[in-house]
Amino acid sequence: MVALLWNLVAVLTLLTCTFLFLGEHVANEVVNTNTRNTNQCKNSGCSNVHIIHRTSAGLKTKVPTLNRSNKHTLSHDNLNSTNNISIVVQLSGELGNQLSNLAYGICLKWYAKQFHNISTHLVLRAQSHAKWYNAKEDTQACFPLTRAMDFQQGNTIQFQQQQEQQKEWLGKSDAAHLHLNDCCTKACVDQSLEHLAKVLARPPQNNTFATKNTIGLSASFPFLYTETFANAECFFVDLYYEELRKIFAFDTSICKQTPKPDEIILHIRNFLKEMPRRGKLYGFEELSPNQTATELFESCAINSKIAIISRIPQGLGNYQIALQAKGYNTRIVDGQSGIEDFCLLLKAEQEIIGVSSSTFVLYAGILGNSSQVRLYSLDSPSRRGFKSLTKFFPHFSFTNQQLKHRISFQLIQAQ
Repeated sequence: MVALLWNLVAVLTLLTCTFLFLGEHVANEVVNTNTRNTNQCKNSGCSNVHIIHRTSAGLKTKVPTLNRSNKHTLSHDNLNSTNNISIVVQLSGELGNQLSNLAYGICLKWYAKQFHNISTHLVLRAQSHAKWYNAKEDTQACFPLTRAMDFQQGNTIQFQQQQEQQKEWLGKSDAAHLHLNDCCTKACVDQSLEHLAKVLARPPQNNTFATKNTIGLSASFPFLYTETFANAECFFVDLYYEELRKIFAFDTSICKQTPKPDEIILHIRNFLKEMPRRGKLYGFEELSPNQTATELFESCAINSKIAIISRIPQGLGNYQIALQAKGYNTRIVDGQSGIEDFCLLLKAEQEIIGVSSSTFVLYAGILGNSSQVRLYSLDSPSRRGFKSLTKFFPHFSFTNQQLKHRISFQLIQAQ
């Protein structure tokens, strides 16, 4: 009987050891297999891998955060994780406007992380107008940072559907908080980001976005949408002035001319030549040649050197004649492309002058090297009638000392 009991104990011991050995072998195989699968999926983009981790408490599974690289991002953030939100930047206009749209999106990305701990990435969306392509070409020629960007990443049918779905799920009122339109104040931006944080904090059972498969879509759910310009009155320009100057480093290899060190550069936007019927309707007016010479340059010394640039040359001779009549040494810069004119403005050392409604001259002033940037607005009956005076005469008080000393605004009464 004793011998039988000893034999039974030996058999049970053998079975226990075999089971433990096999269990350990299987566990190691699961870990190794999933490790191989995970490494493979880093390249293939699959998202349903479950990694097995062995701990002292036993085996547990963990669904990894997606880590799909995106060459268009401005950082190394995890672009499609549940904590990484798309900022869809609606681009418009030409070089100056696109710069302003891009600057706003980039600053919003920085601000969301710095002050609200929300990680984001940019999704660019080109405008439907045919001129978007030339604007993209100019932007990428000037700024190396933008050359890897996909300017049509958000121009998909899927994103159009996402826009409607976001309105449906959040309701039009709540969805509107995530649409930043003409949102230039700190209070406005904070309100949108705080609302986004509330959406992200919803319990899974009450959050439609938590169960939505976003793989393959143009943007995350939820997403921020902006069509705002980072103009002089936008607090982002004041807050991130130095950072914007660094990130929008200009490719000087495209430059054609260099202004004289003591030369003032006068930029004539020529809105009314471009839009003879609609220009005044939108408040796009500039000083006449006579007022330019008598009022805009009244404080300049006789024989001051002035170079006039414009992408629309019609009528520039009248400005030259009026300035020369006042004793100024004036020339017209011609034979250049728009981006070569932009480079001339950037390289000016003394002063650049232009109308405040031109994003082209504004961003040349922000990113350039001139000691003074003077932006004027025209107070006229037509502009007052359409209530555009405030829009084009920013009263923003800069706190950045460089901006304070470099950029000034001037309001001139039309004759």
